[in-house]
Amino acid sequence: MSADLPERPGFRLFDGPNEPAWRTPQLGALGALLAFWSLPRRSPALISLPTGTGKTAIGVAARHVLRPRRTLVVVPSTALRQQTADIYSSEEVLRAISALDSETRPTVRQVRGQIDDWKDLEQDDVVIAIPASISPAHYEQNLPPKDLFDLIVVDEAHHSPARTWLAILEHFEAAKRILLTATPTRRDGKRVPGELIYHFPLRQALDEGIFKSVEPRILEIGPQEERVDIDSRLADETIRVLDEAAHSSSAALVRGSSVSRVRELAVLYESTSMPGVRGEFKSMKTMNALSLESCSSASRSRRETSPRAAVVSSYSPG
Repeated sequence: MSADLPERPGFRLFDGPNEPAWRTPQLGALGALLAFWSLPRRSPALISLPTGTGKTAIGVAARHVLRPRRTLVVVPSTALRQQTADIYSSEEVLRAISALDSETRPTVRQVRGQIDDWKDLEQDDVVIAIPASISPAHYEQNLPPKDLFDLIVVDEAHHSPARTWLAILEHFEAAKRILLTATPTRRDGKRVPGELIYHFPLRQALDEGIFKSVEPRILEIGPQEERVDIDSRLADETIRVLDEAAHSSSAALVRGSSVSRVRELAVLYESTSMPGVRGEFKSMKTMNALSLESCSSASRSRRETSPRAAVVSSYSPG
C-alpha cells in the first residue's frame, strides 16, 4: 500500500520491501518519529545512528512525513551549512532511492551573520544556520517569534548541551524537534537533551554491509628510499584506490603528524593528475589531516546515498 502524502506530492515512505530503497536505520528512524509524535509530546526526539548511515536524509524526509510550514536545520559549522543547504535544496538523497519523484524544490535559505528582520525568513521552506546566527541567546533585544518554525532538525546534536544550542530548543519549544547524532553519550557526562527514540548499533551497520570491512594495503619501502619518493608512492597508491569503482562514494583521509606536514602533503596531492580530486584542511584536536574526495556531481550524489568507505593514508613525521 502506497504511503503517498497529498500535502507532499510525489513522496513515498513505504510501498513494500526495498520500495523505496531506504537503508534499515533510515526507515526505522522515520517509523520511530511517526510513532513518537502519534501522541502529544513536548520533549525533542533524539535519534542515534552511526556516522555514514544516512542521518541527513532522515531530516530531509522528515519535512515530507511531518509536513511543517517552515523547517530550521541547525548545523555546527559554516562548511556543513553549505553542504546541508545543497542537500535540502536538491533532495537528491530522496530521489536517488525513489522516495521522491516530484520536481518541486523547496526554497532554502542559508543564514549568514545576524538577522535584522525575522519576517525575511517567512518566505522560506527551509532555513539552514549555525547557532551563532540563529540562537535566541544572541538576540535578547530582537527575539524571533516562537512560532517561526514548526520543525527543527539539529545535526550533530551532541553539541546541543551548549548554551547557544540549548537556547534554540527551549525558545522554539512548540516545534517538533529532531536531534540527530552518532554520539548520544558525551565524554564530559553532559546529557544530550531529548528522549532517545531510536538507536541503530554500529555492529548492526557492519552486519548489514552499510560499512565495509577494513582492508590494509601496505607498501614495501626500501631502506634507501628518500622521504619525497615514499610520499609520492603513497600518494599514487591512495589515488589509485580512491579511483576504484568500489570507492566511488568514498573519501580519503590523509593523516600527517603536524599542520606543516599536512600542508606539505596538500601540495603533493594537488599536483597529481587525477581529475576531480579536491583537498581541504581539517584541523582537529587529536589529528591533522587532509581530506580528498571525488568532487563531480555524480560522485557527490553517490556519497549521499551509497554506503561510505574510507581510504586512510598515514604518513610518518619524516
